[in-house]
Amino acid sequence: MGVIRNVSLPAGALAPLAIAGLGFVHPTTPAPTPPGFSATLKYPAVAVDEPLPADSASPECTKHFADAAPPQSQWHPDPGRIVLCRNGYMLAFNPVTRVPDWVIERLSPQAVSGPAKRKDNFREDSLLAGKGSTLADYKGAPYDRGHQAPAADASVNQQTMDETFFLSNMAPQVGVGFNQGAWRFLEDRIRNWVLCGGHKDLFVITGPIFGSDELKPIGNGRVHVPARFFKIIYDPNSRRGFGLVLNNVFIGAKIDDMAKYVQPIRTIEAQTGYAFLSGLTEREADTLKDTAGEVWGHTSACPASS
Repeated sequence: MGVIRNVSLPAGALAPLAIAGLGFVHPTTPAPTPPGFSATLKYPAVAVDEPLPADSASPECTKHFADAAPPQSQWHPDPGRIVLCRNGYMLAFNPVTRVPDWVIERLSPQAVSGPAKRKDNFREDSLLAGKGSTLADYKGAPYDRGHQAPAADASVNQQTMDETFFLSNMAPQVGVGFNQGAWRFLEDRIRNWVLCGGHKDLFVITGPIFGSDELKPIGNGRVHVPARFFKIIYDPNSRRGFGLVLNNVFIGAKIDDMAKYVQPIRTIEAQTGYAFLSGLTEREADTLKDTAGEVWGHTSACPASS
């Protein structure tokens, strides 16, 4: 699939995409910058002058994610993000932090249970024209190249899975006990909700949270290391969902009590500066965003999370 560049839209421009209660539009009143937000991470506009590939912004790709149009910044009027749309995900890459601001997936049983095999073919993303992270940035760093859209979520075919290994889909994550433990456990649990938890069409939005406690950057200061990561899980059929936030630290091989990581979506909006699920009605938004929500379960027939 291709790439959509220079996303800077006027208020209301995304209103036609507010389908099935999951459009994203600019809020009318900007939210204040939350305490602790690092002023050094404001996102300047980035000029993108190179021609787009012939298949850029494939209608098939953007249509697949139309119900989840890009989240809109609440305090950065022109974040200069570069939006990429591929088979298994859509993301907004930040050329300042060199990690994605957010990644949207749309999961189904077919997507997460196909024949593709993991090849660990990590590679740089040529679509970012030199604005992305590199393999050298991560070499020798004390962090994993952490998938934001997991490879296993893209099992439907080999191309879709291989596309999750672009570095544009990565952020530095603590390895043992987080990326190789609790975070992977969470990803497994989400797939179980799709496979046997009754949520056969699920939107998952993943991204970093920065602040005054941002970790030391890697790659000679080029790649910022998030202090935390969030996931917003939303079922457009039941109009139910919730958010989770995990510190980018050693947690363990699994999550014993996932409920303690649940946070209201409003809290995640305040921490990231993005407005999520703005296509909901006011009543739906108040019900969904202002409460912490409850972690879903799945049937005993579903394989247990590792």
